Amino acid sequence: MSDERQLPVKDEWADRPVPMSARLPWFKPALVWLGFSTQFISFYVGGQVERAVGMPGAVIGIMLGCVFLCILSGLIAWASAKWGYSFPMMCKATFGRRGFLVPSLFLAILVTGWFAYQALATGDVWNKVWGTPAGVTSAIFAVLFALSAFKYKYMVWVRYLAIPALVILIGYLFVYTIIPNWELAWTHKVENPNFSIAVTTGISFFIISSIMTGDMVRFCKKPLDSVWVTIVAFMLGNGVALSVGAIATAASPELSEWFGLVGVQLGIPLVLTATWVNWASGDSCLYNAVMGYTNSHPKMKWKWAIIIGGIIGAIIAGTAILRSVVPFMLAIGTLVPPIGGVLVADYYWLRKNVGYYDYERKGPWNWLALLSCVVGILLAMLSLKLMPNLPNQITGVVTAFLFYGIVGKALGPQLGLLPKAKESG
Repeated sequence: MSDERQLPVKDEWADRPVPMSARLPWFKPALVWLGFSTQFISFYVGGQVERAVGMPGAVIGIMLGCVFLCILSGLIAWASAKWGYSFPMMCKATFGRRGFLVPSLFLAILVTGWFAYQALATGDVWNKVWGTPAGVTSAIFAVLFALSAFKYKYMVWVRYLAIPALVILIGYLFVYTIIPNWELAWTHKVENPNFSIAVTTGISFFIISSIMTGDMVRFCKKPLDSVWVTIVAFMLGNGVALSVGAIATAASPELSEWFGLVGVQLGIPLVLTATWVNWASGDSCLYNAVMGYTNSHPKMKWKWAIIIGGIIGAIIAGTAILRSVVPFMLAIGTLVPPIGGVLVADYYWLRKNVGYYDYERKGPWNWLALLSCVVGILLAMLSLKLMPNLPNQITGVVTAFLFYGIVGKALGPQLGLLPKAKESG
């Protein structure tokens, strides 16, 4: 790697490998990911899963989905931490220096919407408890959430308040809802349970950012650290939040959307918890998005991308365009997973004997990578119709992985895996 690539940059190492001198102890990326993967709405969604699946199937299915996320995201994280690459840089290495714009900007736009939803959900809580104008409050929080996305270390600071708030919420649900109804919590049954809903939810809730995980874990000092961070994110974060919501709902089927916290201490615990937990997820969503925007054009600077993304998020949150997340989750569960399959196949299958992972791929477009994503999407859609009980996210990942790997091996050097410098030497 040339010395030029190691020069310090101000834009969060968005388009450069993170040097070892800028790497962090593993617990800091773990804190960032733990706060990111634990949204306030996760508890509510977990409750909805329980009502469709019953217990203990809801928790088992959710955790199985999270295991799948750990495997997929862990493989991507290892490569990212080893080379210090952000998600857009990994896309450049796989899809080409122009082709990368397709997956990178597509996911950046999606997580901008998810960022806006965190602000919207926070504004809703303030409106429900204290009667503040929902639209205005949501827009204000979008702007506030954007502030901590300016720097990775700011997101770490936010977690120092968000994680304790999360622990308090989980403790409250256990003490006042789950433990008093412990037997019912694990035996509650529903008619016609659909186990696949639980698995699908465990995957869909964080499939986008699990693939974009490089943005968070590239600061790890060792690849193995990134694997531990991944486990913390999806098993202790996403999995626990969804599961606790499911268990609490089973223990008290009439539990309100806000877990009975609206009238507790003037609603202060509810408002503070929801605000800090959503903040820790919202800033990470924008951080992911801005990585894509900054890499899209050399003149797009980090601070301006944050400001523009924050304004767009404030408009979306303030107008409540994304009021329902169900259609959003169904769409991303089909369209996004194949990208992860292609990234994994490119690094572990096609490059395993290359010995070098250059983000400046020889060809500007890797049409096979893009085609593999399309094939994965089509098979995932077909799977959803023909095999509705099989999570179609898995179909999309596996199909794209196999198609890209098999055809790529057959094409060999035509894919332009080796960087020009290596070939000329």
